[in-house]
Amino acid sequence: MHTRIIRPNRTVCMALVLMLVAAISACAPQKGPAPEEGVSPQIQFFRLAQARWKAFQTAIESHQEGPVDFKATASLNYASPSSSHRVVIDFYGSTALPLRLDMSAGIGASIAHWREDAHGFVAYVPKEETAYIFPDSKEGMAAFGLPLPYGLQELAQLLTGRWSVLVPAEYASAVAEDKNKPEGPIRYTLKGPEGSFQLTLDEEALPTAYTGPGAESWELTFSNVEKGPAGLTPGRIRMVRSPQEKAVLFLKDLTLLDEPWPENALDLELPPGTQTRRFAAAP
Repeated sequence: MHTRIIRPNRTVCMALVLMLVAAISACAPQKGPAPEEGVSPQIQFFRLAQARWKAFQTAIESHQEGPVDFKATASLNYASPSSSHRVVIDFYGSTALPLRLDMSAGIGASIAHWREDAHGFVAYVPKEETAYIFPDSKEGMAAFGLPLPYGLQELAQLLTGRWSVLVPAEYASAVAEDKNKPEGPIRYTLKGPEGSFQLTLDEEALPTAYTGPGAESWELTFSNVEKGPAGLTPGRIRMVRSPQEKAVLFLKDLTLLDEPWPENALDLELPPGTQTRRFAAAP
């Protein structure tokens, strides 16, 4: 038995939204929390930020026990000054590794087959009959023109709701995204091994944005975040590194498996005659 998360039809979603708006319009509008008498706005915001972060941590805690096996389908649109393409992705394996990702064009033509395990990352390109070997998937993906903030394992954890692996339990500081609306989205600064990064939570304590460490890091925007069997799962991830370099990942289908994948199902068999090129870790 599997747990499957299916993205609802957009037409149905719009109809439900319109019905909800009509119902809400008949009610008195909701207001933000009333100011506490004798308490400064700074203290009130501090308490709000703490409460929202706690709500986020509570929402992700129940989905963090051990690795999870899954399979997912998604599409990725990528555009930069030098290239532009749309690919379909079949992504499967275990958040504890190994992981497989098969990439194809919209017409079904195979582009690349990727595999990551504890020993490194292999990318086989059928058109070139060549396998490229890297120390990790983040470096390998960058070499293929996808320098994303996450490697395959981190992406798997994100798509399966394993936020606690990506986000520390405590934040360093918090600020309102709009200083004129302190009860709105809050941007939290966090500390990681590569430096400080930021995560924004909306009024429902759902993640909406991420900015990685470094001057040229990717900025991510999460939308269609669902609370389901996989935890907080983003249905759409928009990634921007510069005005000219953008990528959008659409999660079409996600299935959590009750049993681990058979080990050989995650192998990457290289055809006879395949050439190999090995790359050392970046300095």
